[in-house]
Amino acid sequence: MPTSRISDEAVRKKTGRDWKGGFALLDKAGAKKMAHKEIAQYLGSAGVPGWWAQMVAVSYEQERGLREKYQQAGGYSAGASRTFAVPVDVLYRNWADEKLRGKWLADEIVVRRAMAGKSMRITWPD
Repeated sequence: MPTSRISDEAVRKKTGRDWKGGFALLDKAGAKKMAHKEIAQYLGSAGVPGWWAQMVAVSYEQERGLREKYQQAGGYSAGASRTFAVPVDVLYRNWADEKLRGKWLADEIVVRRAMAGKSMRITWPD
């Protein structure tokens, strides 16, 4: 069962039901025919807090064969990280400045989120 990493006790404490009881409730509500958002909203209307509603919905979808592990609503995504042998402030300054970045990268990237001097989330062309 994909839910084995979180105990029945923890799930019961936050949602009011263990895994089996929660999945039975969702089956009775017809969740096999619902979109993910609808399942999470149903759980929310039953008093399940936001993050827990999302987590239970994903676990339910995986358990019932509606979603594979690592699958997201829009399919699959991949991520990567890279470590460079330079001080982070130098790397950050060079990547944050579009002109300097061109010396490091031939590709055009989109900076989605940046924490100055710490991290940068980017979208790289396929």
